[in-house]
Amino acid sequence: MKIVELSESIADVPQDVLERLNALLIKPLRDLLARFLTYPDIYRLFDLLDEVVTNKTYQKSPKRRQAIELLFPYCMQNLDELIKVAKVNGSSFPFPRIIKLIKFSIDNEAIAEVLEKNKDKLLAILKSFIDDIHQLPDNIGRSGREGETVDIIKALDQIGIDWIELKELYKQHFLNRYSGWLSQPRDKWGTDTVFNVLNDMTRHRITLDDLDEELANRLRSMKSTLLNRSLFNLNHDSIRYGMVETEDYYKKLRRLGFDWPELQLDSTNYSALLDRFKTPIMRAVLTLFKEQHINRAANVIAELKQAVNWPELAAMEKSLNATQLDEEIHPARIKSIDESLKYGDYIGAAHYMGVYGIDIDNLDPKYRQRYEDRKTDIIMELLQLIRNIDLYRSYRLVDNVRKSGLGWSELDTMYKSLNKSYSEKYR
Repeated sequence: MKIVELSESIADVPQDVLERLNALLIKPLRDLLARFLTYPDIYRLFDLLDEVVTNKTYQKSPKRRQAIELLFPYCMQNLDELIKVAKVNGSSFPFPRIIKLIKFSIDNEAIAEVLEKNKDKLLAILKSFIDDIHQLPDNIGRSGREGETVDIIKALDQIGIDWIELKELYKQHFLNRYSGWLSQPRDKWGTDTVFNVLNDMTRHRITLDDLDEELANRLRSMKSTLLNRSLFNLNHDSIRYGMVETEDYYKKLRRLGFDWPELQLDSTNYSALLDRFKTPIMRAVLTLFKEQHINRAANVIAELKQAVNWPELAAMEKSLNATQLDEEIHPARIKSIDESLKYGDYIGAAHYMGVYGIDIDNLDPKYRQRYEDRKTDIIMELLQLIRNIDLYRSYRLVDNVRKSGLGWSELDTMYKSLNKSYSEKYR
């Protein structure tokens, strides 16, 4: 097989562009540019673009955008050649490069045009790429390739590439991967594997309609397993979080083509939703008792009592009252707070106190003093933080920081604002 030398096919980058680019780059990137000039090939050109985009030091530079705009057209010009080289060499190499181009593109239409022009070549290379997955000897190698195929799907979606042939490739890949599992007797099906199948169907845009009737019916036969999956593990100390996750999970099942009436949830009637999932919720609360998470159990029971009137809650509350909630704070929890404060994470320490029901005034007075000395900075940092995370996490974060007993009016103001938005979205 003839190996095409990339250096033979690279388009020239004008001298004035190279000089302007050199002036825009920081030193490590100038060194990369120098290596490219010494050995000018397409790979190094793409490597340079990738580093310009992803280098953490350079990301804050006002010159970064200008450097991308200078480099990008020359990478685009060579994309045709890159595909041709990969085709001749029997390589699947273009796809990671194409993904990077799309991810950081300033001109997706130009990329889409090139891909459309090379459609047959790309499909052939991608087919070879996917076929290779099933030949890999170890799960780690297959997992890496699986991740790359998903990246390819997302990248092509981003620029509007929606070829029927692509969907057929991904469908065949899915069937190849799970044909052995699906052919086993049902009593050999592992629950974890069922959920892996659903996740892969979602990743590869496969629905029940894409499967043959026998396979689709076998998945439908798992109705009890799929509907009884409990998302109320209370790792996040909230019933409402479990409800949000359950709603998202049921939506995913509907998108995959499951049409069971039980998948329809009325999110406007929160009490009815809680009643429907009472069994897994109560099981989760009892687990908190069993594992001695008394304060967390108290928080969840208080949350439930605001929405439902289950007799079991009164019995649990009586049990809570008989438990010494004001027992001496465990030294391990003090150590965790100290660790956070050691690294300047005052918000994390306060959040930890709130989660475990620790009032700051029940600690050594030095803790209160440290927080009061830094109050302005902590409030500013918290405001910045909640601007950059989703509504649910913002609400839970501020709520738990308040529960640390700091008593600051600014926290109450934040909580009221978030609580209003949270209620409108989730209640």
